[in-house]
Amino acid sequence: MKPAKKTTVALGTVKARLPSIEGPHTVVATAFIDVPMSGTHEIHAGYDESSHAVVSLAGQEVYRKEPGKEVVVTPVPLRAGKRYPVTITYMRGGSAAFWLKQLTSRARAISPRSSRKASTHGLPTKRASGRFAMM
Repeated sequence: MKPAKKTTVALGTVKARLPSIEGPHTVVATAFIDVPMSGTHEIHAGYDESSHAVVSLAGQEVYRKEPGKEVVVTPVPLRAGKRYPVTITYMRGGSAAFWLKQLTSRARAISPRSSRKASTHGLPTKRASGRFAMM
């Protein structure tokens, strides 16, 4: 299938909007990401309506949220400095938000006496701009 339109949009912010065309269509984004810290991460796409999407990382589905169903997120190990191909198929339009949640870190060992815990906040990707195709 040949795309009806191609464009480039920065992924990662709630304010960035997914491209759109008249009539029924599906927005598919392809991009490469890398992370600032190695560890196990969850990958999330969209915000509000645009969170209804499917994300594949290097060919493996890691995020799926269908309308009316619970989100399914598969944690994946990512290494700092390595680029990973990502494909996002949006079921609905809206925000181009794209974010990661780091579950564990391999940056350095934490002493058992330390009161520090692994970070569980959302991390922006170092690079996340995508090419969009509307089909």
